[in-house]
Formats: sequence, structure tokens, C-alpha cells
Amino acid sequence: MEIMPMIFQTSTLTYEERFPVYCNEILGKCKASEVKANFAEYVEKIVQKRGWKAIWSCTDVDIKLKENLNILVEIVNVFPKKLSSEVNICVPVMSNPSITFQEAQALIRERDNCISLTELSPVFDESGDFDQTALALEHVRFFFENLWRDWDLDVEDDYCYVTRNLENRLRLYYDITQNNLSKEFTKKYNATLNEYKQKVFHLKELRKNMSASDSEQELDTSDVFMLAQKTHELEDIVRSLQTMEDPQMRYLLASVNSRKPAEMGEVRTYPVTLIVAEKLRAKMTKSLADETIIEHFKSLEKAVECSNMDDSMVIYPGSYNVGALVFKHPLSVTGNGNVIVECDEDDDSFLTTHSQSIKLNNIKFIHTSSNSPILVVEKGQTVLRNCEFRCTTDGIFVRQGAELIMENCKMYGSTNVGVIIEENSVVQIQRCEIYNDDINRNTVGIKIFSSTAHPANVVITESRITASQGINVIDGQNEETVQQSIDNGVQLKLENNIIVCEALS
Repeated sequence: MEIMPMIFQTSTLTYEERFPVYCNEILGKCKASEVKANFAEYVEKIVQKRGWKAIWSCTDVDIKLKENLNILVEIVNVFPKKLSSEVNICVPVMSNPSITFQEAQALIRERDNCISLTELSPVFDESGDFDQTALALEHVRFFFENLWRDWDLDVEDDYCYVTRNLENRLRLYYDITQNNLSKEFTKKYNATLNEYKQKVFHLKELRKNMSASDSEQELDTSDVFMLAQKTHELEDIVRSLQTMEDPQMRYLLASVNSRKPAEMGEVRTYPVTLIVAEKLRAKMTKSLADETIIEHFKSLEKAVECSNMDDSMVIYPGSYNVGALVFKHPLSVTGNGNVIVECDEDDDSFLTTHSQSIKLNNIKFIHTSSNSPILVVEKGQTVLRNCEFRCTTDGIFVRQGAELIMENCKMYGSTNVGVIIEENSVVQIQRCEIYNDDINRNTVGIKIFSSTAHPANVVITESRITASQGINVIDGQNEETVQQSIDNGVQLKLENNIIVCEALS
């Protein structure tokens, strides 16, 4: 299978970049009933009607696949009022996973060749002719995937959509992705939103099956009862989501959560050594100074929650199953022996660091059940030494302005990108091994987003990187796969590395 072509990189837009577009260029002061018409006008004005290629992310397919199907298509017409398009399958067929031309054509026919614009990711074109098209489609996709709710049309319509819904939901989205809200609130909101989407899907299927039955026969009373019951359940979920999306309620819930550490007792002003082990034994304290203050925890999550400024933590051998761990204070965490930390299956995030100094040493982290990165360095400096990471999709994400130091670490299992580095960040990778081992996907060892104005500073030495693409540098809309030092809006230094670019089979 051939490597899929590169797409425009538009998914890292900030709140400040998205909100003015929705507010000033698309929605203005429109009502909920006018939203889709306004988006249609925006698409009509900005999006090229034909002549560009895209990766179609096809979900809910009949072909027995364990993942989404991506197919390279060419757009032959755009229908702004339907926010959809007519496409042709590119020949030869390029897809991931691989399917035949006949199977691809069957998928097109099933949809009457009316493909939603939210499912299309434009292929990068260096001419610049389709830059605005790609950006416009990102705004369309993001809005209908993350901000629009089906119930928006069910409430009274005499209000400004931007003021009532858009600003609140957009801020909520970024508060969640940037870990500004409590872990409990985020977990509950995501679970409720997923439940809502599942209920909507099941209701649509039920209505479709009922309408497909013999119209001359009376409807089955059990079906009617089930429809009423499911509708009532959906209304309860909607009310819960509306409560959580209300900014005043969100502030209240966040404030309650922020008081919890203080309620546990007086806030410490001195450092302690936190020992995490099933049982506290005398030999665990022999290497500590006599004046060391010790606290013992059986739960790693509890120990992280109770940590304070300049504490140190020692984790003793064992396997620790945890939810999301958020490090907010300067902390040094060391695994003493064989320490395995694994994330619960229902947690979307695993490790997040916000502190000016976090050090993780000699620990194996496993996260195999989520599409989110195994570690997000939001800000400050994070130092990883002698750690091992096993992940599913993305590995480590270094946000703008953050700093990451990796020494003698291993990362494997990623089916997308091993390390993602945003602009204006500082990263040092030394004597590490990054192995993306899915030969059926277009994997990248290290992807660097940078710019001349805000260059990333990246040093990679004595490391081995194995992926279908080794190191990608993206400056604006340009992307280049490199194996040697280049000047492309990034301060990149490579020394004594082994970069193995494995072609897809």
C-alpha cells in the first residue's frame, strides 16, 4: 500500500484563531435556525467547487474494519446548501486500510455520491490555490463535530446563537483540552456527551426501521413505546449537558473541586517524600535522611493529588492501574524497581504536566485504549529519564512554549506520531528509541510544527527512530520529511541518530 498524501495541517488552531471567524465571518448575529444557511453562504464564497483532492475519512462502513477507512478522492462538485460534495475515487486506489476499487465505489453509491464536507481533509497543494479552501473546511468540520447540538433547533429561536451557545461551548472545548477543569467534571462531561451521541444514533436507526416497515400496517405498539422511552432518556441527557455547558454552573463545579485539597487539612508549606506501595516497610526508609517527612499511599492517584511544591515521590515495584494523572506542582517521581503504570480504559487522557519542573524516572507507562496522547506537556519543563511508553495513537505532545527533556527512554506502539512538537517549544531527545510499529499506517516518528517567527528548538542525539516517515517539519502549510539538519523555520540539530523509514507494505 502506498503512503497517503500529506493533508493541510489546520487542526491546531487556538480559541483566538477560531472565534473571530465564527463570530465575524460566518455566524454574525444569526439565530440557530439560520446557522446552516450561514455556513452554506460561507462555503459558497470560500470553498473551491472542484479540482482539489482530499482524504475521505469514511466511518460506519460495512467492510469489516477495526478503524476508520481513509480513501483518496477528487472533488468534482461542492453543494454548499447541503454542506456536501460529489467525489471520484482516485485511480489507482489509495486507501488506509487497503480496499479494492469496487469496494470504494460501493461506499460512494451507498451515500448517493453525497459526501459530507466534514469528512474531507484536503490534500496539501504547494501552489497555495487551495489554502483558503482547507481552512474553511476545518472551520466547518470543527463546528459541526464539536460545537453544534441537534437540540439547538428545538429551543426558542429568538436569540443570537453566538452569544447563547457558540462562545460558551468553544471555551468549554479548550478548557477541557487544556485541562483547565477538574478531572471529575471533564470525565463526566465527556461520558455524557458520548452517551448523547449514541442515543441520537439509536433513535435515528429506530425511526428509520419503523418508517421502512409496511406503511399499510399499524405500527407495533412495542416499537412506539420504545421510541417514547428512548426520546425521554435523550431529553434527560440533554438537560444534563445543558447544565454542564452553562458557564456559571461550570464555574461553580470547578470552584467546589478546587476547594477539596484544602478541605482535606491544612495546606503544607514544607516538602515531604511520598512513598507509594501496597505496604510500608522499614527498609523503604533506610536511604532517607533522618529529618525526612514521609507520607505513605497505596494509591498512586491519591499520592499525585496530595503532592505539593517540591515534594519527591518514590513508587515501589508493582502494577498501578490509574485514571488521568495531572501534575500541577514541581515534583520528582522515581520508580524503585519494576514499576508499571497503566491508564484505565475509560479515561481519555493519561499524563498531563503543568508545572515548571516535573521529573519522571524509571517508570513504564501503558496507555492502549484511547486516541489521545500518552503524555501532554502543557507548560513548564518535563524531564523523562529511563522511562518506557507504550501507546496506541500519538505518543507525547509538547505544547507551545513548553520544554521536554527525554533521556534513555523508549516509546513504541504508536500508530500515528511518536512525538508532536509545537512551535516556540524546546525539546531535547538523547539516547532514546521511538518505534512506530504499524506497517499498515502512515506513521511519523517526530512531527515538528514551527515558524520563522516562533521557531521550535529541537535537539535529537544518539537516538533511533523507526517509522514510515522519520522526522517531519511543518512550517506554516509546508511539510518536509528530513533526516539531516535543515533550516525550515525550526532550530533543529541532529547528531549520531539512526532514522529508519519503513515503507508501508
